[in-house]
Amino acid sequence: MHMLVGLLSSAQPGELAASVSITTAGPLAYKSYTTAFGDSIDNGIGTASAINALYSTKFQREPVNHQRSIALFRFILHFDTFAVMRQTHMVFSAKPGMSHLRPLCLLASKIASRQPVIISFLVANVGDIYDKLARELRRYQTDADEPCPGVIRLLAVGELVGEKSELEMKLGFRRVWKCAFDETPMHCHRTGAVFPPVPRPLLVLLDGFQYTWFDVVRDFKPSPPILQWMSMSPLSLLRFAGPPECGPMGDALRDFYDGKVTTAQVQRLETAGNIIKLPGIAPMYDWEFQPEELNLAVKENIWDKISRVAKFVHDADGFVTTWSVSYDREECLREFKAYVNSIRGRPAFHLGPLLPLIDGSADFNSQCLAAEQLSMPTESFEATMTFLDRIATERGARSLMYISFGSEHWPSSTERLYDLLMSLKAKDIPYILAHARCPEAVIRDLIAMFGDPRLNLFINWAPQQSILSHKACGVFLTHGGPGSTLEAATQSVPMICWPFPVDQADSTCHVVQSLEIGWELREVRSGDAGRRPVLATGRSHGHDRDAARAEFNRVLDEAFGPEGEKKREKARRLAEELGACWSPGGHGSRGLSDFLRTYCP
Repeated sequence: MHMLVGLLSSAQPGELAASVSITTAGPLAYKSYTTAFGDSIDNGIGTASAINALYSTKFQREPVNHQRSIALFRFILHFDTFAVMRQTHMVFSAKPGMSHLRPLCLLASKIASRQPVIISFLVANVGDIYDKLARELRRYQTDADEPCPGVIRLLAVGELVGEKSELEMKLGFRRVWKCAFDETPMHCHRTGAVFPPVPRPLLVLLDGFQYTWFDVVRDFKPSPPILQWMSMSPLSLLRFAGPPECGPMGDALRDFYDGKVTTAQVQRLETAGNIIKLPGIAPMYDWEFQPEELNLAVKENIWDKISRVAKFVHDADGFVTTWSVSYDREECLREFKAYVNSIRGRPAFHLGPLLPLIDGSADFNSQCLAAEQLSMPTESFEATMTFLDRIATERGARSLMYISFGSEHWPSSTERLYDLLMSLKAKDIPYILAHARCPEAVIRDLIAMFGDPRLNLFINWAPQQSILSHKACGVFLTHGGPGSTLEAATQSVPMICWPFPVDQADSTCHVVQSLEIGWELREVRSGDAGRRPVLATGRSHGHDRDAARAEFNRVLDEAFGPEGEKKREKARRLAEELGACWSPGGHGSRGLSDFLRTYCP
């Protein structure tokens, strides 16, 4: 895929008239055209001679200052009034978390590489999320003989003040949306860049968690279609926001958002003993979706966020998802379609898997993997790849376990994690442990107790796609996040799931029961709800440390034995199906074509 992304532009047309740096950035080196136009540009409108001069400029290779750079198609959009007025303008955004933003980056890149669209990609100005998002977008830039027709404009919303309140983010979005609606310049609050006016957006794509932004768009009349972006597991979405047949939480959370239901009522309903029936997995008690104890303040925060998703599902004009028939299964997508159509007929575009794979293949794009390297400290990446190469040479292919609990989670029980590492040590199984969310004191103690350069590598932020695609990686121990499990499936890596609350329990059940490419750890469960009986077995779990040790030993033996090979073969066949999703005529390709026909006439 040839991808050019205009991340930033200069602040004023007058400044651009003097010198324009045209970026066609690849992941490892930047290329730029630089030329002076002088008086050939008048009031920000380019002449044919100016554009011809740009094309004839001598090619140069040099680093690009992004605060003074725009992509080639970005220049044409800026200075050619007729080109601008023909463009479809879309606004994309997702909650400030990379598991939500990463697939949306790839979707924006796919669209901009195919259609003459302007995508204003908005992100809340929280922490370093803007910088991470800029790096992620650059992963999808590749050298191209000709510029692609679209442009992506990355804007941070609101002043940077650490953790922002929902109200602050909403007010920041309102200011930016008013500029977009009024066709006036839009400001990036992180860089100070000012983007020139473009036509009023014809489409808005917002994360389900951004329901308060939905209200802002609706306040401006006439409002464009607002589609809901979904990277959450479809099983979780049906449980949290679906029909009563999938449980009572959907209606309860919508009432919670509207103030009709109290916190205490939601808390009782969440673990009331209702039997939840979701497509593709066995019926379960509601408390089984709470495998780990959370305090009430954390639960209230989760309910507040999920209630927005539930409201959005009811009110959205359509849906764009990361789901695919191959991975999420026809039965599940059919039930979701039936539910949203029961409210009113609305389109749903399933565009998964949204991963940087070579089209028609389950192999990661090598340039994207190289860009993943650049997103990390050089020494950390080199240490990771050196360790993997050595394990592959000394121990053979598929001999290593990769352990990651995602960027937002860490087990509440250090004892259980200690017992897992003891089992790995006893069995002499090499592993990489990513610990992005681990308390500093805990990881210090773990390294002191288990650190062994021959056997393991502890790393704060892991290049996950590079690890999963390496021949040394044999098994992935994961929290069950839908993004992580999908990445592992494309690389034919079976999983051991240690699920946390929210959507990880649903995703774990899908991996273990529907796809049959993993195991669920049950003896790590904690808290009152987590230790109640499981409907399928009638047994309760999580009470006994010896039982957890026995489960670790059993599952490790199976994962690195014949049973693991069986699951790996199933994962390999699934990976082939997933790779075909973006081949010509595949589900993802067809879904994107349908989307573009609908919204880019």
